[in-house]
Amino acid sequence: MKVTVDRRIYPESVISKAVYSLCDRYSIARMLASEHFEELEAPGAGPSFEADLLQALNDYKLRQIIADETRDVKTILYAAAFGGDDTFSADDVQD
Repeated sequence: MKVTVDRRIYPESVISKAVYSLCDRYSIARMLASEHFEELEAPGAGPSFEADLLQALNDYKLRQIIADETRDVKTILYAAAFGGDDTFSADDVQD
């Protein structure tokens, strides 16, 4: 079974994580179809492969979005924890 994935929606890192998460159930080959599309093929896999792949892609895409949105907060917390500046407060954080 072949599935075409749009790399503009799912970046390479998301595709790699999704493929890795399924490697215990499927043997997946990755091929670039064009600049923006990648084909993932799992020979002998049934229709459940596509459903499993889409679930994994959406899961890792959401994880990436959450990581991107919380990166600044994590940086501020690390700076406050390890910066040695006791004058840092929540009022110092701005959008």
